[in-house]
Amino acid sequence: MGNKDNATKNFIEKNRIFADVFNFFIYDGEQVIKPDTLQPLDTTEIILNQKLPINKNSLKKYRDIIKQWAIKRDDKATYVLLAVENQSDINYAMPVRTMLYDALRYSNQIENIANENIKNKKLKSSNEFLSGLLKTDKIMPIMTVIINFSGKIWNAPKTLKQMFHDFDKRFLKFIKDYEINLIDPVAIGKDNFDKFITELREVLLYIKYSKDKVNLYNVVKNDKGFESVPNEAVSLINTLTGSNLEINEMKEESNMCEAIEGIKEDGRKEGEFKALFRLIEEGIITIKQAAKSLKISEKAFKKQLSEYGYII
Repeated sequence: MGNKDNATKNFIEKNRIFADVFNFFIYDGEQVIKPDTLQPLDTTEIILNQKLPINKNSLKKYRDIIKQWAIKRDDKATYVLLAVENQSDINYAMPVRTMLYDALRYSNQIENIANENIKNKKLKSSNEFLSGLLKTDKIMPIMTVIINFSGKIWNAPKTLKQMFHDFDKRFLKFIKDYEINLIDPVAIGKDNFDKFITELREVLLYIKYSKDKVNLYNVVKNDKGFESVPNEAVSLINTLTGSNLEINEMKEESNMCEAIEGIKEDGRKEGEFKALFRLIEEGIITIKQAAKSLKISEKAFKKQLSEYGYII
């Protein structure tokens, strides 16, 4: 888990990759967010309850990556906070976790503004002293995107309300919902991957088909984007999917169309097991007959099926 988390963080935190994430999600691939307008921020989110000792009351959370985006208009800059959470496994509490991260960052913004107002003696009215804010004070909006690197379809809640048990709908309509922003490569249509302009495209496209070696081989072999992939991206693919793609150490990029040949035989074998699995499901042959056709034991046959994701 740690290796996957570190690998995805190191990859996504590069400004050009980070920008690619949000240009895909927000602007449908249009290059609105420029890498040089992004500034990395401390990923620690802290809120303190002053009524309790510091060592017991500090709430500290660590985001994966957060950056400040400067939008320049008419010689003035407007700032927005953009964050990414990389998930190598599916998290069933993601709406609450993300909502907490965002709330902590909003709270910290208010605290920082209030401290400046107190320091500069700007607070005059009782309302201003109550919040620490002037009526004209503003905070920066925050947007968090979750990237599902697991290779599995996201079957966890995507909204806060999806986490609730069944209850009176008349009551629930007054509860504000919170929906996560999710990039789920398994659910992305193949043509939409072209909206990415960095090697994030090849990483997510490979992940989309990583559980189906037959389709994976055909996609990589016939997609020109895989002819020249930065070695770091190939290494990330190996880490996330358990592949063993050869990396060309003599160059900065590798030809994955050639490297994929190593899994061609695996794809052929998976195709055989998939076909036999269907025959077993339809009652045409037994497990014993299927195993015998491959000249392996029933135990070995079942084990291989489970590795391919088929359960009998």
